[in-house]
Amino acid sequence: MDKGLTLAVMLFLLLVYLPGYTALSVAGRKREERTIPFSLQYGVLMLALTLSISFLLELTGRINIFSRFISALREISSLEKKPIDIIALADVFALSYFVAIAGGVIELLGVIGFPCKRKERLRIKPVDPLRETFIRYRKAGKRPYLRVTLSSGEIITGECLKYGWNGEESILIRDAANISSLVWVPLKDATKIEFRNLLAVREKANEWIEIEKNRKILNGIADGYGDEVYGKAR
Repeated sequence: MDKGLTLAVMLFLLLVYLPGYTALSVAGRKREERTIPFSLQYGVLMLALTLSISFLLELTGRINIFSRFISALREISSLEKKPIDIIALADVFALSYFVAIAGGVIELLGVIGFPCKRKERLRIKPVDPLRETFIRYRKAGKRPYLRVTLSSGEIITGECLKYGWNGEESILIRDAANISSLVWVPLKDATKIEFRNLLAVREKANEWIEIEKNRKILNGIADGYGDEVYGKAR
């Protein structure tokens, strides 16, 4: 592979893919959501914000990262062997990671709410306990196992793969009766939702891991509830 092409690929990974993946990770996105295409989309957005910030800073006369970065890209793309301004590339790299982390934190706070002084914990608005419960599962790295009763009387049981609240609230469930079937359920059609995997530990080999996850979720939903159920952590 040509040296210039190799350097271009490395820059693409450092300035687009990795910042995008970092932003998704900081935002608390699941591993399944941190795919390469989604990371690239976020990475392009982070790079655009980074270049916009550096351009505005250069207009104020504070720094000249933007023009040096553009010059470095021209040197890489040219066939002539010219010295490349590595410092300019490093500056954009550092700034893009700062923007990625900041973007991830903003998205996370948009979901869980801003910190309050009560016990120095992050809490979302108490007006939506269902959303809070799903967020506690997500933070603990555990998927809810649900039993959903619909207004028609139908009951759907299975593992919840996704929960959406932008617009119409809905959940995606892997049907326990047919594991190859995925059921998308609008919550407006549900009359009852049961969380079935908090008090029972199914994986005996990793029992203590499951207990700690359950304790974390229950304590997040109601202060001290997890300690009441499982006893205080040692």
